Amino acid sequence: QAATKKKTENPEYNVKGKKRKHLYNGDEIVNVIHALDPDILGLQEVMNIDVDNDWGYINWTEISDKLKLIGYELNNSFCGADNDYFGNMLIHKNTIKMSNYRSLTYNNSAVVSGNNEKGKRRCAIICETEINNTNYSIYCIHLDDTSRLGRNEFTDLIVEDMKKNINKKILMGDFNSYRSDYPYQKLKSINMNDCYSHKNLIPPSYTTWTGTEIDYIMVDNDLDKDTIMGCFTGHTP
Repeated sequence: QAATKKKTENPEYNVKGKKRKHLYNGDEIVNVIHALDPDILGLQEVMNIDVDNDWGYINWTEISDKLKLIGYELNNSFCGADNDYFGNMLIHKNTIKMSNYRSLTYNNSAVVSGNNEKGKRRCAIICETEINNTNYSIYCIHLDDTSRLGRNEFTDLIVEDMKKNINKKILMGDFNSYRSDYPYQKLKSINMNDCYSHKNLIPPSYTTWTGTEIDYIMVDNDLDKDTIMGCFTGHTP
């Protein structure tokens, strides 16, 4: 699980002779993925188009081509959140078969004080695979960054979907909240455990540049510990 958005306090970059407010470093992202070598990777805040304007520069075509060259499959793996080209993505090794892609969409019903966020859209992308002759559903989610109510309501929607799903589950994403908060605790209540604890590993003390842990991978509590070889969570490459 990793987020591809690289934030900075520096207000401008110079790319191709133009000043930009945002720069997405494709090579850095691909190099980290290649080094960690995950079988399944959940990405949040991904833009799956090329952007070349004053706002920023994103060489998505080049990034996707490089991911394919190192053995990753990207087809049918995207769901749009704030708009149709900004959202979540599930990618996987091309040696793994994924099927039945679908998405859950949530529109925030609240108005956040000082910032009109009513109607803000978030999504989860879901697919199915088989691991050691067992069927799994993989969830990649991104919960609201500004509204606690929005995070909680979308968590309830995801949990209801998971309760109806007879497959084993693996969920990964940006919760924008802590272990003590509702989303994490709600998932714990339906027999999900974070991957690090499940494998008796020490979770990271932080996953963001601000020193907080808000990104998690959660798995069915009765999942064989040896099924998952490793867990990696983080906000930046």
